[in-house]
Amino acid sequence: MVKRKKILVTGAPGWLGDSLVKELIKKGAKVRCLVLEGMNAEHLKKMGAEITKGNLTKKESLKNATKGIEIVIHCAGIIHPKKTKDLYNLNFIGTKNIINEAINSGVKKFVFVSSNSPFGFNKNKMLFDEETPYKPYKGYGKSKMLAEKYVNRKYREGKIDVTIIRPCWF
Repeated sequence: MVKRKKILVTGAPGWLGDSLVKELIKKGAKVRCLVLEGMNAEHLKKMGAEITKGNLTKKESLKNATKGIEIVIHCAGIIHPKKTKDLYNLNFIGTKNIINEAINSGVKKFVFVSSNSPFGFNKNKMLFDEETPYKPYKGYGKSKMLAEKYVNRKYREGKIDVTIIRPCWF
């Protein structure tokens, strides 16, 4: 139940993030959005979300983003960057920075929206599950795989409760 929970959403503004924020607010959650400086977030404010500015690739900008938050839903990511290096900076380093900040702030739950790409191209149409070995599809899949491994390590260390969601393309 999300009613009255304090939730930080990364990846809004954005199609998935905006849809998520709308539903969370509708269900009674108090939502804060981590928004990159210069991005228009007026529609999120109109929905009732609190806005905090920050950049996932610059951990010093995340200091107050997770304060007072119970759940982080991390859906920010990049698929088609101008430079391959940007995949790793946002998808891996950005994930590493936000989960560490969440741990430092005492956040109880971290939900990471990953991808099916860490498991490669599924030409046999077999169902991927928790036991499927990694076989990343290109740089994007590798960046998400690295992020998943890091998030899972923090969970195994007992630092934070984690859920990883691996949606197909939408």
